[in-house]
Amino acid sequence: MFYLKTRDGFVFKILSEFFTSCMMRCAFTIDKNGLSLLSTDNKKHRLFSVKMPRVKFRNFTFTKPFTFDVNSSHLHKIMKTIRKKDSLTMYITEDSISELNISVSQGVENIESTSTIRIMHVHPADIDLIDYSDKSYVNCTGKDFQKIKNLSNIGKKTNIILQNKDVFFECDGSDVISKSIKIGEDSESSTVFTNEKIKVSAQTTYLSSLSKIASISSNVLIYICENSPIKITFDIPTVGDFNIFIKTDKMIESEEETQDENEEE
Repeated sequence: MFYLKTRDGFVFKILSEFFTSCMMRCAFTIDKNGLSLLSTDNKKHRLFSVKMPRVKFRNFTFTKPFTFDVNSSHLHKIMKTIRKKDSLTMYITEDSISELNISVSQGVENIESTSTIRIMHVHPADIDLIDYSDKSYVNCTGKDFQKIKNLSNIGKKTNIILQNKDVFFECDGSDVISKSIKIGEDSESSTVFTNEKIKVSAQTTYLSSLSKIASISSNVLIYICENSPIKITFDIPTVGDFNIFIKTDKMIESEEETQDENEEE
């Protein structure tokens, strides 16, 4: 009922590693557009929207649209041995609709291994994505974005400042150490719709954990706005787009205050 084959199995390894770090289960949808994922992290602080058009794959067939849910930790256990240049095949048969089969072909060594993991068929997530077409953004390379991983050991919170054609990531861990990273100035394609200064803050780990996603991306768009989540879009050439929406600290604090007030009532 579903068959997918890609020459770039390594990308799926990186994605599975990221998912296991922030969510217990992943929900994938199969339809005429291809393979997609729409899920939140365990704390509902981040929303992930991954779109993999069917034209990106060597083979992609399905009998009817459906959504299946899989344990992210078990999925990564199967995929963590995938190396660069390994091919990946995923399929579900009509005879065993509760099993996802994953075959990995190891490059030129002509070695293929197949694993099976239990899945559950579920309803698609009912989530409306915010339109960011009129929001301010900066365009950079995946290599430039990887620099943000250097903030992981500085402090728990990072200020993100968008001004002109630059975005600044400023992390102040203590009175002793701080670090600032600027992205955008050296990129001719950097674009922003406004010259006003926009400043928000977010959890450092939510940003630094994206460095591996950036390592497989050619282009990154960073959208910063005061009253909406931070949106970061990674263009992964061999499979599609990885979008993450990160709630700012202000948004999280407001939600927690509202929750406390409701509990008191």
